[in-house]
Amino acid sequence: MEQKGNKRKARWRPRAVKCLACGQDFIAETPFLRVCPLCKESEEWQSGDCDIALHPIAANDNDAF
Repeated sequence: MEQKGNKRKARWRPRAVKCLACGQDFIAETPFLRVCPLCKESEEWQSGDCDIALHPIAANDNDAF
């Protein structure tokens, strides 16, 4: 008979993640924080006219050509 292990939810610990807007590393305090504070302060982000993939890494194949 298979025993069910003690599955505890992993607790989030602040860690370095890449900002989805600029691509820079920053410390995320929660798992839902994916845009750095500097980008959130930008006029573009606050206007609501911000693309998530702004960093120089090609977002799709069309950007590579």
